[in-house]
Amino acid sequence: MTDQGKENERLSDERLLVLVAEKDAPALEELYGRFSKPLFSYLLHMLAGNADKAQDFLQDVFIKVLEKAPAFRPSHKARTWLFTIARNLCLNEYRRLSVQASVYKDDWDSHADKGSWQQPYADSQLDDADFRRALLKSLYRCNPVQRSVFILRFQHELSVKEIAEIMNCAEGTVKSRLHYTAKKLAGELQIFNPNKQEEISDGK
Repeated sequence: MTDQGKENERLSDERLLVLVAEKDAPALEELYGRFSKPLFSYLLHMLAGNADKAQDFLQDVFIKVLEKAPAFRPSHKARTWLFTIARNLCLNEYRRLSVQASVYKDDWDSHADKGSWQQPYADSQLDDADFRRALLKSLYRCNPVQRSVFILRFQHELSVKEIAEIMNCAEGTVKSRLHYTAKKLAGELQIFNPNKQEEISDGK
């Protein structure tokens, strides 16, 4: 690793974006190393498990980063800013295709069968693979807004405030969407552990 690379490792995400705005290639490389995996995971779920499309969108995210970095305000969180770009790309895709449930059904079911969701609240004695598949298929039945807010909160562990900024809505709206989505999923997944329904619906 070069001295520049070591120095970039010590910089905050926000500082890296400032350097990216100045066309600093090593800073962009460091930012990509930090965020490519979580962004890819988010895109994968939002695009119904289509890995090829998620990879293409990931590249588009960082093209947008290069274009928009000069407009980034260091007082904001880089993570929130990056997820906002990713979400907006997904929204544009939904609009472009006028996405209905059937569009990605085969891809989503295939993705769900791989059990790639790391769920945070199932007991270890449960069949994790079956639970993950069921969770993914239940998420598939949610609309994109519900799916996005749930993924951001429970998989990527963003705060309600961060999610509200990404989704351009009030924090109360985020909480309401989380509560509704979690309660809906809890009902569908209750068969795995009836004692967990209240815990899931409370977002714990």
